Amino acid sequence: MKSYLSLIPISAKVHRRKSRMTRLCIVLAVFLVTAIFSMADMEVKSQKIRAVDEYGNWHINIKNLTEEEAKLIALRPDVEASSWYNTLNYRLREDYLIFPGQGMNRDGEAQQDAEGKKVCICGMEEAFLDKIMANGLTEGAFPKGAEEALLLDNAKDSLGVEIGDTVCLSTPSGDERAYRITGFSQTAAMAAKRDAVILCLPVEAFRDLYRQERREDTTDVDMVYCVRLKDHIALRKSIDDIKEQFGLRAEDVGENTMLTGLSGASGDTTMLALYGAATVLFLLVLLAGTLMIASSMNSNVCERTNFFGMLRCIGADRRQTMRFVRLEALCFCRTAIPGGVAAGVVMTWGMCALLRVLSEEFFADLPVFGVSVGGIVMGAVTGLLTVLIAASSPAKRAAKVSPLTAASGNAWHIEPGNEKAGRGWRKTGAGNGEPSGKMESRIKIDRVLGIHHAWQNRRNFLLMTGSFAISIILFLSFSALWDFMGHAITPLRPYTPDFSIVSKDETCSVPREFVEELYQMEGVKRVYGRQFAYDIEVESALPGGKKIMLISYEALQFNWADEEGWASDRVGLEKVAKDTGEGLVLAAYAADSPWQQGERVKTDLGELTIAGFLEHCPFGSMQETDVFVCSEALFAKLTGQTDYTIIDIQVKNQAGDRLAEELRKFAGEAFLFSDNRLSNSSAKGAYYSFAIFVYGFLGIIAMIAAFNIINSISMSASAKWKQYGAMRAVGMDMEQIRRMLWAETCTYAAAGIVTGTILGLPIHRFLWNKMIWPRWNAPWEVPAAELIMIVALVAVSCGAAVRGPAKRIERMQVVDVIADY
Repeated sequence: MKSYLSLIPISAKVHRRKSRMTRLCIVLAVFLVTAIFSMADMEVKSQKIRAVDEYGNWHINIKNLTEEEAKLIALRPDVEASSWYNTLNYRLREDYLIFPGQGMNRDGEAQQDAEGKKVCICGMEEAFLDKIMANGLTEGAFPKGAEEALLLDNAKDSLGVEIGDTVCLSTPSGDERAYRITGFSQTAAMAAKRDAVILCLPVEAFRDLYRQERREDTTDVDMVYCVRLKDHIALRKSIDDIKEQFGLRAEDVGENTMLTGLSGASGDTTMLALYGAATVLFLLVLLAGTLMIASSMNSNVCERTNFFGMLRCIGADRRQTMRFVRLEALCFCRTAIPGGVAAGVVMTWGMCALLRVLSEEFFADLPVFGVSVGGIVMGAVTGLLTVLIAASSPAKRAAKVSPLTAASGNAWHIEPGNEKAGRGWRKTGAGNGEPSGKMESRIKIDRVLGIHHAWQNRRNFLLMTGSFAISIILFLSFSALWDFMGHAITPLRPYTPDFSIVSKDETCSVPREFVEELYQMEGVKRVYGRQFAYDIEVESALPGGKKIMLISYEALQFNWADEEGWASDRVGLEKVAKDTGEGLVLAAYAADSPWQQGERVKTDLGELTIAGFLEHCPFGSMQETDVFVCSEALFAKLTGQTDYTIIDIQVKNQAGDRLAEELRKFAGEAFLFSDNRLSNSSAKGAYYSFAIFVYGFLGIIAMIAAFNIINSISMSASAKWKQYGAMRAVGMDMEQIRRMLWAETCTYAAAGIVTGTILGLPIHRFLWNKMIWPRWNAPWEVPAAELIMIVALVAVSCGAAVRGPAKRIERMQVVDVIADY
């Protein structure tokens, strides 16, 4: 043996069973960090997919830029792609119409005239379609000439055109232009929802059209320059450098906040608040891992008192003993860290696979066996850092062991408690059926001993209490993400339609008979309509000059409101659903609502009575308008209208594009047709992604918390093994031992719950104010449900924690324990 450090592998082998829980704690701590960071990485990737799909793969767009400046930006080494871009008639409010031309189609047959459809015109370069937007070419080529154009795929059905066909564009100025179709691009969710035709032109052709329609001499100022920066660069630095180099004002540069925010480079105040919250959560995870490992190592050191005493006896000084403990802890990492990392990677694979199953279309690009390099590195590095921090306190304790007392097996001198164990006892005499002189206690002596064991070592008590408390703090802190998800991502409501048929002029003009006819179509699951009455005046002026919008519900929508518990008063909901003329309505809930339940509102349609509030409806109260919901019978009595403004359609899972085309033809040219499937898919994907992310976090934390509690009690019992043996030897039965263990565990738990709640609630409030308050103005409330859940978990874990040590004590050989005492 060349050095005392050579004892480390020998000690590890001899004490393998005693160090097993310590190694398992390191595995779980590394797993916690790896899984959380890997899941966060996969969540960021999934949200980036959504951000690119909805907003495009660009980071900044710049206004008021010259051609020369744009060329210089394109040549920068940190720029991946760039393109000029602008639109005409983006909101489809102007009379830009497109219709198939009189040219020859691919089969050499003359095309027929058709009624024109409103069109949005986009000007762009080829790079915009290929590298900046997610919906690239599906067939054909990007237009090059002034008389060439590109359409989205949905135009094939709505216009009946193919590559090589001609379409004519009619503008509000009376100009007509013909374009030959050179290709098609993937349909965007917005275009599908509004059943819009989008015509894409080369930049020069678009500028020529824009100049004519806007009657302006120059169009450069109206074009924006979209820039996509390269991955794995300092995005914030590059964006700021571009602003500084070209002297750009803040109002001239727009950011794709979603994309830059997910890359950690957003300057948006909301995103900066989220970064701060993420930092706090990271520090809490680090603290949880440190306390878990420190508690286990502390018990491990206490359990091996004799070993460290003998080490001191053969000449090891305090510094060498501390170094021994730290290096031993690092030796545990050789197998524990790879094990924790592997478990975290497997957890990430499971999450990715589940996302693919739940929303294959949305997460098609998310790899099932994706590996988060950042998560693995953070897990390994944090594991090492945590072990070194956690080993510090046990190492100092081992170094303080007196060689004499350690060799005798009584290393830790315990100060006598302030309260004696016998206090509170009384002597009973004969006459009550018991032998004279028998002692009873108002508090059983075994419970007193359990509390005494918890308090006798202050440092161990603080460590155990901190271990319990950090579990509660961590759960409460991450539950703030639960609340954030509820505000940030809206899941699909029961009333969310797949398709809609809408009145063009927003009147009650969609025939009621459509409902029965639509139900006859194969693949249609549900059909339900709504009637709208806008700008209803009230006698008493509302704050801010608001008016009322009245919406009718039919049976399906009232049933959903009842089943989901959206109504503040269920009785009121039932009365409104059955009302035929009393004027009962539900008000859509708003934080600043001026209405009170039971209030009578006089309007130009008649008097309405607010029977309750509705938490969710398709059109919630807006800035200028408050929304009231009534029955169809009442709506007909008040307005005289029986037809619908909008009819929503939900279809069966197997229904596909064939039914979509059938519904489009059914709607015809008299009504607007809306295909919501792409936007629904995006919403479902985003919700599934974040839900798995949040619930996965909370599940991992709950699992780690339960194990940490069970392990802490087990290690604490192991450290007092000889004391329990002595108690058994002097006549303590197992029922008393169990009560003593339970009292000790409850002492730790009670102190941990109180400490965790006192510290956890302010942290939860801090995170709420960082993530939720700035954006949704929602006031913080005590997370009672989450607090009850974690306290219940602690209670169940404590019950499970006592069973293991109690069984081991029951199986112990008392003679052997006393012989070694």
